Amino acid sequence: MRVNNFVRSLEVMLVTQPRTDDINALFGFLEDYKKNKEKIGYDDFLDFSQKVGLKLPEMLKKPYQRLIGRLNDDLKGIGYRESHLILTAQEYATKGTNFIEPFILAKPHVPIGILRKQISIEDARKARAIKRKTQAFGFYFFEDRLNSVPISLEQIDERGITIRDPRVLSENYAPVETTYQDDFKFRRDV
Repeated sequence: MRVNNFVRSLEVMLVTQPRTDDINALFGFLEDYKKNKEKIGYDDFLDFSQKVGLKLPEMLKKPYQRLIGRLNDDLKGIGYRESHLILTAQEYATKGTNFIEPFILAKPHVPIGILRKQISIEDARKARAIKRKTQAFGFYFFEDRLNSVPISLEQIDERGITIRDPRVLSENYAPVETTYQDDFKFRRDV
């Protein structure tokens, strides 16, 4: 089951329901989702599906959970994985998250899921290629930028190590010349 079929199936479920504020809000979620699904990542989909599930009338919750389960299986079959499995400690640090586990700090350029043996190198490689980017605090790359910026999820080698530090991306995901501020964590020697 693909995302378009999921949206259609959910619309059919909802159209039979009385138009309450929650049902109207769900239709609004679906419209936004249809317009932006190319920009919506797997984690966004999980957040979206959870919000929808909370607003559904009780009689639709079980069919909805089956629908979500089928779509989730399909997306995982394509290669999608949750961000917490495919990001490295370095990439997390650009979001302001710090780890204290020594085995993670010792290998900050390896995705957390690989280090915790929750995902294979090949699955991480495939998922990172699909996701391609994540958001980071701009001040790690620009002196005067407080808002977030998109950064690349770089390829990983056969040992699961990223091939370079993340780079700032343009609106169409092309890498731009990237400078790193002094407090950028786990910077490789250049």
